[in-house]
Amino acid sequence: MNPLSLALLALTAAAAPVTTVTTPAATPTPAAPAQSTSPDAFRSERPWRLFDRVEVIVNEEIVTVSEFDREFREFTRSTNIPATTQQEIQQASILVAQRKVDGLLAEQGGRDLGFDEAQVRRMVQNWEDNLIEEAGGVGQRSENLLAEGSAAHLERAQLTGDIYRISWERAITGRDAGPLGRPTKDRYVRPGQIHRLYDQASRMTGGLEQLGATVGAYRLQVLVLDVQELGGIDPTLERAEEVQRRLAAGESFDAMVEEFGAQKGQASLLRPLTSLELERIAELDDAWGELARWATDAATDTWSDSIYVGSRGSESVQIAKLLERPEPLTFDTVAAQSAMRRHTLEIRDNYHRGLALEDLKRSAYIWTPDYAPAEAPPEAGSAPATPAP
Repeated sequence: MNPLSLALLALTAAAAPVTTVTTPAATPTPAAPAQSTSPDAFRSERPWRLFDRVEVIVNEEIVTVSEFDREFREFTRSTNIPATTQQEIQQASILVAQRKVDGLLAEQGGRDLGFDEAQVRRMVQNWEDNLIEEAGGVGQRSENLLAEGSAAHLERAQLTGDIYRISWERAITGRDAGPLGRPTKDRYVRPGQIHRLYDQASRMTGGLEQLGATVGAYRLQVLVLDVQELGGIDPTLERAEEVQRRLAAGESFDAMVEEFGAQKGQASLLRPLTSLELERIAELDDAWGELARWATDAATDTWSDSIYVGSRGSESVQIAKLLERPEPLTFDTVAAQSAMRRHTLEIRDNYHRGLALEDLKRSAYIWTPDYAPAEAPPEAGSAPATPAP
């Protein structure tokens, strides 16, 4: 990204000079009313119009308030972070400013590595060509960018910055060789580290799942018996007992769902759940918590007792079947060891990235505004605040 330049434009017009005309006494002419040339009158006639201003400075680069506002909207949209109250806006602004500072420092670090600018421009052009082809043409791509509140030159600058940032990160973590040589970084993960991480994760609820060392998830199918459809709670409980008897006799759970369930087919399947999600649901003191506690200890292809569910103005009796549960990979599998190695390198890369960013910050000029909300004006009749000594 080339250094940005900032211009504050003001539409002003100088007040016309006032001339007093003197005529002979025989034919006096009334003098024109005097026109005020005070600064207050000037501002009231032609006020300044602010087009943009500096919001963040990182070394030789600046971020304008219009650019910051675009990133603020994109950040809150992509993260679903609320930004309605003054305090929420302040907290989100701090996060956006921190992310912008880190991004510009990484981009400048990538430029300092000495990559061929012509090669970077070719990479950006190839990237743009692919995006245009995916969109179905230049016109459609322009419409897509306009709908996103962006434009071609903004996207081009973003792509250029991304290339420099990614190149810097891969160079300082030792993943790739920079144009001036590969930095010395230890990317070898000892077998003992892998084994220790696996043992620690296996003793934690959902630990191996978080590291990607499991297969499958908690998948449940639910038979819903609607109380209103069956004419009351007593007939519903009788139907539930009938279903339990037929299941015990060997009939298919799918057949029971199709015959009696209020929700049939795919509608009877709950979304897959992780161990951590199921653990949080199990803490609830309601029917869903009871169902989650059963699923935590249940074996696959087994079904629950009849559970009464009364929520959102409706009543039902439900029976669940556990179709699948996450199964941990044994340590001797390649997939399990690869997952442990990926996690270890991710932690290590974050460490090196953090150290490199701190080095850049110590030698950089960084300016961000104070995002704290302005103090409320004093109430009428209250004493003025005493200035600090």
